[in-house]
Amino acid sequence: MRVLTALAPPDLTLARAITTDDGMPLVGRGTRLGRRYLRMLHDEGVRVLHCEEDPRVDPWIRIPEVDDYLRALDARFRPVEGDRRAMALKDAVRAVYLDFLDGLER
Repeated sequence: MRVLTALAPPDLTLARAITTDDGMPLVGRGTRLGRRYLRMLHDEGVRVLHCEEDPRVDPWIRIPEVDDYLRALDARFRPVEGDRRAMALKDAVRAVYLDFLDGLER
């Protein structure tokens, strides 16, 4: 699962190692992230954490996979497919979300 570093609760376990821009290891896979690690990663500019599944993490903290989000967006707007304004809103929401995700992955 992916979570925003700023919202991550302590004691999550990393599913993927975190490296610096030049490939040097910063924190290894399997590391349990205490408050100190989370603060350090946030200060280093790490915006997204790839963590092992954890039932303590609320859905609103998780970053949904792009395909899942787009399917849910399509389903939400399906009842108003004939409404041009609603479709314009859907396109705007989609664009903003994809831009948001793109910014997180940098």
